[in-house]
Amino acid sequence: MIPAISLASLWEIAVKVSIGKLERLLNDLVPVRQQLREVHERSTSCMIDVAYYAWQSQMWGCHLSANTVQRLSSLGVALDISVYAEGPE
Repeated sequence: MIPAISLASLWEIAVKVSIGKLERLLNDLVPVRQQLREVHERSTSCMIDVAYYAWQSQMWGCHLSANTVQRLSSLGVALDISVYAEGPE
């Protein structure tokens, strides 16, 4: 669930999740999307930040289903995907 937030002092909300946890996060956020939109209207930024970690020789990327994209769109928030390659340099 979304923690209680004082909207008067809110500047930015960013949620960092992995690709695997994105669906569970959406399960929590979609039912409260109206409240999330109110937060977004009063903040400078409202986004979900996905961290994608993979071994450098196996960077296959990530897949978002049409349903996931639709659910993200219904929230009206930005999506940022940060990619981190691990392994020897």
